[in-house]
Amino acid sequence: MKKEKYFVIGFRRYKTAEEFKNKVVGHNHRVRHYTKSHSNINWERTPDNIILTPLQFKNLDELKQYAKSNLAKGKRNLKKGAAWGFEMIVDCTPREDWTEEDYIRYLKEAEAWLRKRFRGLKVISSVIHLDEGKPHLHIVFSYFNEIEGQWFQRKLKELGVDRLPQLLDDFEKDIGKKYGFSRGKGKELDKPLKKELAKKVKEVKVKKGLFKTEVKKVIFTADAVSVIKNLDAKYKKAIYENEHLKQELIAVKQENKKLKEKNAALETENKALIKENLVLEKQKERFLNAVNRIKELEKELAEWKQAAIAEREKRLNTTIPEHLRDKTLERIKNDYGIQR
Repeated sequence: MKKEKYFVIGFRRYKTAEEFKNKVVGHNHRVRHYTKSHSNINWERTPDNIILTPLQFKNLDELKQYAKSNLAKGKRNLKKGAAWGFEMIVDCTPREDWTEEDYIRYLKEAEAWLRKRFRGLKVISSVIHLDEGKPHLHIVFSYFNEIEGQWFQRKLKELGVDRLPQLLDDFEKDIGKKYGFSRGKGKELDKPLKKELAKKVKEVKVKKGLFKTEVKKVIFTADAVSVIKNLDAKYKKAIYENEHLKQELIAVKQENKKLKEKNAALETENKALIKENLVLEKQKERFLNAVNRIKELEKELAEWKQAAIAEREKRLNTTIPEHLRDKTLERIKNDYGIQR
């Protein structure tokens, strides 16, 4: 019996900034610190991923700012809590007769078809992953229509272009049949995926059962009792050490209080010394001024004495005989305290 081949298109609507960061930036563009752990990602092949449209915005705020700048006159901005965009994930059932290039050709044509279907909507990013299982496409549209200059959520609903059943029918007609894919009917479409999921669930249940059995065995063994005793001893030791640390902490706090009081006393003493130093500085300044004044007075006195002696000597020359002048002049100088 010939095995059926199906195309798969997934749809996700996004509302939050966290979804933009984790899904669009983190997962689609493999930004590690935004990407949650994925064991099925082969990071060595990540550089081979095909970026059809580079990431247009780093975060949701940039998208909102872009839309606000290009909003047509009279049109409303994005409402709080409203969906800002959606993602289409294009995949298909495995094809043994296909190479990687065949998958890429199919996904590129699917991407072009979706762009035409949602013509005018700003494409945020578009990438083909080659590092996660078989190749598949992630294309993220914003609800902002660049041509109309408005948010297009309501218009899309009215036009019906975002209705998934109709979209799947049209995709099957335009792309699916060309590559030998069918949409499938009802549950038939999900058979391969559900089968794989059921297998994984069964494996998890088996592992869970084995784990519970092992836990029960351990509880009733002597090793478990020994472990509990050791843990109890460690717990008591930890309590003792904790009490000891508390006492040390109290002692440290008391010592710290004493040091603060001592520091306050030293601060007061230091202020008093500074004040006393300022008084001494002022006294020193007054003393130096007095010394300088004394020197000035001494200089003035010496000059006055010299002038007085000169005046007396001049008088002597006219009033006293010549043989008495020297003795009289010497006596006058002694009177003024001037030695020869």
